[in-house]
Amino acid sequence: ALAQAFDRRFASSGRQRARLQRGARSIEKTAAMAAPHAEPGGVEVTVEEGVAVPNAGRATGIVDLAVSAATRNELDKRKRILREQQDAGRLEPRTVADAVTGGGKSSCEFAVDQLGLDILAAFRRKVFGILILQSTTVWGLAAALARMPVIMDRDILGVEKDPLDYYKDVVIVVVAWIITIISLGLVARYRYHWPLNLAYLSIFTMLISSALGLMCGPNVIYGMGLATASVISVAIPSCLRFKDRMIEVFPVAMLVAVSMLIIGFGGWLTVTPHIEARWAAPCLLLNAVGMMWLGYEMDWICSRLNPDEYLLPICLVWSEILTTVV
Repeated sequence: ALAQAFDRRFASSGRQRARLQRGARSIEKTAAMAAPHAEPGGVEVTVEEGVAVPNAGRATGIVDLAVSAATRNELDKRKRILREQQDAGRLEPRTVADAVTGGGKSSCEFAVDQLGLDILAAFRRKVFGILILQSTTVWGLAAALARMPVIMDRDILGVEKDPLDYYKDVVIVVVAWIITIISLGLVARYRYHWPLNLAYLSIFTMLISSALGLMCGPNVIYGMGLATASVISVAIPSCLRFKDRMIEVFPVAMLVAVSMLIIGFGGWLTVTPHIEARWAAPCLLLNAVGMMWLGYEMDWICSRLNPDEYLLPICLVWSEILTTVV
């Protein structure tokens, strides 16, 4: 596993090796044409650095030998460093495994962050664009549903309601969330199939708007407004390209999370002091943690997924939100 991981990460990539191999075969072909009377089957073997290299494939063998030797030297160096740190008690086996695979990330040569800054920027803009559009839509639909006269008159999950009516409200909210989770599963299942993926994504957006509107009531306009502003604040700097560099999403998300936490507490104390602390404080903390998790998840996703998987990050982000709510 170590050899394979370091071969992918530190030695020549598969495409580079293939180019070298093609060049070597071209040399062999030219040599064969220059010696048309060579005796067939008379293949000699030369031993170089302990490795048998057929003369008929000498150029190809030299390429393999050079690549494997570089990989072997790099591997021995890294293994020695890791072994020394582990023997000193500074590293756990899991930490070593994460270091080998790239800091906990998959060493996928077709991942988004391995294909150039143009593709990375386009991928981030596409994912964040969908998230911002969804968040804005959910914000508007949930606020509109929560302010409908029928919903406001029922006062779903009101603390002063009769226990029987309260349990009925709980059943309504639970059913709404179960249907929402099922619709998210359909989005993940059919994310490659156009236009089913767009249809299921639209259905999920409407269902989660309904679930949030029913559970949170009129105050959903404040919570979703803060969440939408947080997503936009993370997206703008993360999608900008500075010549040959792009900033990681996680540091931006940390700064936004702390800023929005301060703004949220200030807004709660000045604009909505009628909301009880047992509801406001956990929601603000969850929003801050959720933004940091979004940043970490985006960096992780960009190192593992190819550009065609732009809908999977949407599913993962909403899955984390649903898990937190449940």
